[in-house]
Amino acid sequence: MKIFTAEKTRQIDQQTIENQGISSEDLMERAGNACAHWLQTYFSPPESICVFCGVGNNGGDGLVIARLLQQSGYEVSVIVVADIAQASQDFLLNYEKLQKIRTPIFDLNYLKENENLPANTIVIDALLGTGTNRSVEEGAFAEAIQYINRQNALVVSIDVPSGLCVDYNQEQRKGAIVQANITLSIQFPKMSFLFAENDRYVGDWYLIDIGLDAKAIEETEHIAHYLDADFVAKILKQRPKFAHKGNFGHALLIAGSEGKMGAAVLSAKAALSAGLGLLTCLIPQNANIIMQTAVPEAMCKYNSDEEKWTDAPEIDAYHTFGVGPGIGTDATTEWALYKTIEQMMRPAVFDADAINLIAKNKEWLSAIIPHSIFTPHVKEFERLVGKKFADSESRLEKLQNFAQRYEMIVVLKGAYSAVALPDGSVYFNSTGNPGMATAGSGDVLCGIIMGLLAQGYVPSHAAILGVYVHGLAGDIAAKKLSEEAVTASRIIENLGAAFGQIRTI
Repeated sequence: MKIFTAEKTRQIDQQTIENQGISSEDLMERAGNACAHWLQTYFSPPESICVFCGVGNNGGDGLVIARLLQQSGYEVSVIVVADIAQASQDFLLNYEKLQKIRTPIFDLNYLKENENLPANTIVIDALLGTGTNRSVEEGAFAEAIQYINRQNALVVSIDVPSGLCVDYNQEQRKGAIVQANITLSIQFPKMSFLFAENDRYVGDWYLIDIGLDAKAIEETEHIAHYLDADFVAKILKQRPKFAHKGNFGHALLIAGSEGKMGAAVLSAKAALSAGLGLLTCLIPQNANIIMQTAVPEAMCKYNSDEEKWTDAPEIDAYHTFGVGPGIGTDATTEWALYKTIEQMMRPAVFDADAINLIAKNKEWLSAIIPHSIFTPHVKEFERLVGKKFADSESRLEKLQNFAQRYEMIVVLKGAYSAVALPDGSVYFNSTGNPGMATAGSGDVLCGIIMGLLAQGYVPSHAAILGVYVHGLAGDIAAKKLSEEAVTASRIIENLGAAFGQIRTI
């Protein structure tokens, strides 16, 4: 699923009008009808609904919603903010339709005369849409936004919370922004929805399909992708009927140290549960019983040191390797990682302490085979690039630049994990939940991606499929158990169900 700038979205709207032979009023009716249908699904009449409208196209959508809800038996009132004389033609047409069915319509004076809306009123925010490109710091819209935020009401924003820039602008947060509980995003996700600092404004968001022109969507330049099940299902390979374990790759996992063998075990189990044919684990000597007992399917090689990784292995015999979970940052481990990187002939997966060691030795990056995969969390990524970031926009820009400069694939972990590719493209993940913020979850992701890479998936597909199936397994676990009860082991237990669900698409 593509993510567009506000300008490109407007172009798609216009091309839809031209290609489908409809009017702008028809498109507004279509958008309002789709949103009203969603609201009718979740809220039953005679709920009290108050629709706050600007006088542009977003406000026009709000008027359509108000009319359709009133006709369906809801108690609806409308507050129009700003001067009607400045209204768009489509807004005025729908304003007249509301007057004909005697919908109560108020202006900004209502807010001055009534400190609060009636109890249990549901607020529909249709003040400002995707055209917002600067902070709303004063005037009628700022007053209306602040009024909405003072109410003890459920707030549903149409397309985007009023005051929030679609394309993201950190300066916007100096002004007023509606704090929505729910946002109904028309047709496409918005880039600003995917940044942590905007969660308080966006709330839970849902996509509302209004049938924008497929050809226009295909041909219009986009800025990122939002992963969906259809796309991932096309990536997932079918396993041949007469296959044997050698067909699904042999990977080397370099993981674990004294006190951190859990990371190695989790990563190993995840790799095998992702379909890997053969797995060899390079572990400290004293970890033999732990690994052979916990993961009997894995073969083991041992370091000369009993407690940590110190020996660079021969890696030619493996289709790929993964390194980092639980290895620590001892100087001898640092040297072993450097000697391993020197041998590289194929892309591999770097996670956790491997990333921290590379961050200390950035000159190593030039020796790492292009299209290798890094899986940092935010702090590890900041160490890797040597900079802390005040906002998600600058972090995303640096993520893209890093992936392009070093020809690497970087999976920046978190809500909506971002997969940055060497060609500059970024894929945001749509699966996962807060329950996955738990110890070992990243080790599981490393194992999944390594397992897919060893099976012959191209690195970009291994990373994209890996983050999606990892998040989906977490979602399945949360549905069964609750988010609080999700653990890394339970993510692994549900990988089979996740792959199975993708295969049914």
